[in-house]
Amino acid sequence: MLVVIKNGRARFVYDDGLHAALSRLGAVKIARASQVEFDHEKKGWTADMSLTSPGVVLGPFESRTAALEEERVWLEAQLVADSVREHQDV
Repeated sequence: MLVVIKNGRARFVYDDGLHAALSRLGAVKIARASQVEFDHEKKGWTADMSLTSPGVVLGPFESRTAALEEERVWLEAQLVADSVREHQDV
């Protein structure tokens, strides 16, 4: 998913193919939005979203794959919500 914000910049959840395509258009800045790790106390995989939304931790999940998928779903939902808010402020 690619969201273009009103200043003309694009935001997206990292994807190798999308990154390669966008790199041809100009400089790409990449920033970590979350961390997926095994939580020994919770005995499962978690997606810590605190880098973008303090206090938000998804999981625990039985597999790393499940945690990564939920991380992507959550981040994409945030991109859409941020885009809607930004366009309402116009």
